[in-house]
Amino acid sequence: MAYIRPPNTIFTGNGLLSSPGPSPLDPAGVIPMTITSNIASTGQIGVVSVGAGLAITPTGVLSTTGAIVANVTIVTTTPYTALSSDYFIGVDVAGPSEIDLPTSSTGTTYVIKDVAGTANTDNITVMATTIDGQANAVIDINYASITVLFNGSEWNII
Repeated sequence: MAYIRPPNTIFTGNGLLSSPGPSPLDPAGVIPMTITSNIASTGQIGVVSVGAGLAITPTGVLSTTGAIVANVTIVTTTPYTALSSDYFIGVDVAGPSEIDLPTSSTGTTYVIKDVAGTANTDNITVMATTIDGQANAVIDINYASITVLFNGSEWNII
């Protein structure tokens, strides 16, 4: 006795068909079965759930259906060097401040924001080897932010 799911077929529920008919449970309580699957078929076959609201598609794309939870760092002293674990860097420093960006993995992204609302008088200077071809970027508008991404050779404001 085997339970078979025909390829290219999407079922709701358990998705198993018995062939050639119902099978009684064996003494250990296990139903003998064979499951066949075509990972490249249409629909949701081949989607791997990795957590609430997250999935990896058969082509390897990570997708989300919910909010993104990001690491938040509030900076109160200057200078501050961004860590690999940072994402959102809120600057709450009394006076001008400096945020240093390290050379990072391609795709590393930081959001740097004036959370104190004083950048007009207390500029925030973001330093790196290059940011869009320059040595730094300055936040000088109250409550403004910049988002930077490392492209493998320099930081880009996006």
